[in-house]
Amino acid sequence: MRLRQHFALTRQRWRSTHGLVVLPLVLIVAITIVDVQTPESIHLGPLLVVAPAITVSFGSAWLTGLIGALAVTAQAVIAAFQGGSDNAQPPVADHRAGSPVDHGRGRLPDT
Repeated sequence: MRLRQHFALTRQRWRSTHGLVVLPLVLIVAITIVDVQTPESIHLGPLLVVAPAITVSFGSAWLTGLIGALAVTAQAVIAAFQGGSDNAQPPVADHRAGSPVDHGRGRLPDT
């Protein structure tokens, strides 16, 4: 009799966990859509960290890793729609030396 109760309880937990997986997936989709629709000066992509953080509370390590990978993929989609991963920050010119300096951002400013 105890074995049946244990099996029923495990099955019930499994079903409720599967229902909770929808929450981080909805968050990933919603944040991605809103971030793509907003101007490039507004960055909502960092909010994607919420999805795996919530998944930890009810999911396994594999499920959390999967949700994390989906969040990283969503961040890549956002970067592709917004013109790359540059974050739209202009390079800084070093006016003391008299010539523009790249400072590691990959392009020189227009002079």
